[in-house]
Amino acid sequence: MDELQVHFGLLDLVRDAANLINNLHMNPEDKIAIYNVKFIQYATQLNWNNTVLCHCFYQGLANRLQDLIANREQGKPTSFHAMYQLAITFDNRYWERNHE
Repeated sequence: MDELQVHFGLLDLVRDAANLINNLHMNPEDKIAIYNVKFIQYATQLNWNNTVLCHCFYQGLANRLQDLIANREQGKPTSFHAMYQLAITFDNRYWERNHE
C-alpha cells in the first residue's frame, strides 16, 4: 500500500473536479451540449454555490456566447440555472442561423 501511495498518491476527486472545471473551455466549433455535459459532470462533484458555478460556467463559454450574454440589456444572469438556460438558447439560435 505504501508503494502504491508513493507512486500514485491518494485520489482527491474534489480537487480534481475543481481543476477540471476551472480549465474547461468550450471549443468555438462545438455545440453547447458537449460543454454542458462536462461542466455538469464536474460540478456535481463540488459543493460550490450558485454564484460560483454561474461565474465558472460563463468563463468557459465560447466567446460568441459570452459576447451575446454580456451585451444583454438586462446584464448577465446571476444564477447558474438562468445562465445555463440562456447559453443554450443563444447557442441554439447560433446554429439555426448558421444552417440558414
